[in-house]
Amino acid sequence: MKDRRAAQKELNGVVGLLTLCKFLLVTVGITLSSVLYFVLTKLYGENAWQAYREFASYDTFSGVFLDITVSLVCLLIPICLYFFLSGKSFRETIPQDRPEWLQVGYGVGTTVVLGYGAAVVGQFLLSVIFIIFGAEEKLNAMLSAETIYPTHLILVPLFALFLAIMPAFLEEFAMRGIVLSATKKFGILFSMLFNGFFFAFLHNSWTQPFFAFIIGMVLTYFTLRFKTIWIAVISHFIFNFNSVVMSLLQQNGGAYGMLFTALWLCMILVTMLGFMIAGIIIYRVKKPDLPKSEYTAKEKWGMIFRCPFVYIFVLLTIVQLVYLLLIY
Repeated sequence: MKDRRAAQKELNGVVGLLTLCKFLLVTVGITLSSVLYFVLTKLYGENAWQAYREFASYDTFSGVFLDITVSLVCLLIPICLYFFLSGKSFRETIPQDRPEWLQVGYGVGTTVVLGYGAAVVGQFLLSVIFIIFGAEEKLNAMLSAETIYPTHLILVPLFALFLAIMPAFLEEFAMRGIVLSATKKFGILFSMLFNGFFFAFLHNSWTQPFFAFIIGMVLTYFTLRFKTIWIAVISHFIFNFNSVVMSLLQQNGGAYGMLFTALWLCMILVTMLGFMIAGIIIYRVKKPDLPKSEYTAKEKWGMIFRCPFVYIFVLLTIVQLVYLLLIY
């Protein structure tokens, strides 16, 4: 039997969690960036921006440490706070069924193929928008800043450990764990749209929302279909780690850097496409057991608009995106 009051309370709780994460991402990120830039301005004067980029780059210990700190403060603390205040256990909230290898291949392969497709489409649409408003240089600056990865031998495993594995666990526990556990009662379509939207704009970027929106929906589908979060965790890690590998190939491949990167990406995509096709053939005959909505469309969207944290989240997102435009 549906309980709208309890559902509204639970929805408020998970959006409140995401809003807290967003608030910390905005305030901690802006505060650290502003303080650091102020200090570097005093030290380097007109060369402060270049010094800032080098200090915050993933190719330095300082940059890796800063990103680890932000991730822990902005994700781990809110997740722990949610479990403490809600009284829910980790086991009952996070779907931990052990998936079959075929399920993992199907889910990861489909996610990677659709994800890279969404990345290409998203970057094209974003380029068109920035060109229309005469801000192409800002977009290029954002893209170049987001593709700087470690090249030092010691930093590569550190980056893989803390910036590929850690976000894969923390973000998936939050989105495909806590958030999904509260929204699956609203049905598969609502869960996918809700999860995709908040996952997209939880990222501190102009270039990732479209890509993250598609990924968020696909990972939500596979988490619900196979009742396990591990497909989402593995997929998330592959995206993060693959970015590191391609960047290393491009930065250290010399004249053949672009060729090595393209060959690597083709190999990954062909492999993942094979997993996706195999999964479609194997699982198409099996009707998935997906959650049905206990509420009407009017009731579901009414709960969204009655949640005050939704408006705060949107406002914080706007502030963050405007700030990114200003600093670039």
